[in-house]
Amino acid sequence: MRSARRLALLAALVVMAAAIPASAARLTGAAEVVDGDTIILHGVTMRLHGVDAPEPAQQCTDAAGASWECGLAATEALRAFLAAGAPVTCETLGEDRFGRTISDCRTAGGASVSEWLVAEGWALAHPGLGGEAFGLLELDALAAGKGLWAGPFTPPWIWRGLAVPELAELAALSDEGCLVKGDVTPEGGRVYRLPDWPGYAATVIAAEEGDRWFCTEGDAMAAGFRAPRG
Repeated sequence: MRSARRLALLAALVVMAAAIPASAARLTGAAEVVDGDTIILHGVTMRLHGVDAPEPAQQCTDAAGASWECGLAATEALRAFLAAGAPVTCETLGEDRFGRTISDCRTAGGASVSEWLVAEGWALAHPGLGGEAFGLLELDALAAGKGLWAGPFTPPWIWRGLAVPELAELAALSDEGCLVKGDVTPEGGRVYRLPDWPGYAATVIAAEEGDRWFCTEGDAMAAGFRAPRG
């Protein structure tokens, strides 16, 4: 009887394993780079764990005040890095609030792609995506003026909001054009929301209730606000 049960259990596990989609498996191969923090591997679009890179159309400013295409530069830097370290192996960590696959990707030599992006200044550590461990790497990149840190730039999550006309108009009404909303909930919780997060439009900033505008996600976290759960 026990043998029969074991066989039945093994059969069930085999069926379950076969039902797991490719996006949930560990995949290895040559990656196609979409932008500075997104790749496609075996047909699965993956957002790199813990980082946020500038969009391809985003521009930054160098130390001399000249504008440069930092979004395209970040994309090309990632493409060159992955080509040099091919193949890449990605392990799915889950999905973000938009249903995108979040993956920890590493080169054939075991180097973390996300860590490299932050260390070279081509992406920012994103606590909301699990990038808390990259904080020191970001500070080192800042001190060395690497990548985006060569001059002033707008954090990608803020730039995406400014690229939307409605949010650009909202920025003109917020404090110093800042777009991160810090919301004190009726229960006393303190949460922040970025322009491209669910619930952002419905969040109304009421200063008399302790709500605040922030220019960056880091400013919000330093003030005691946290990303909403779920």
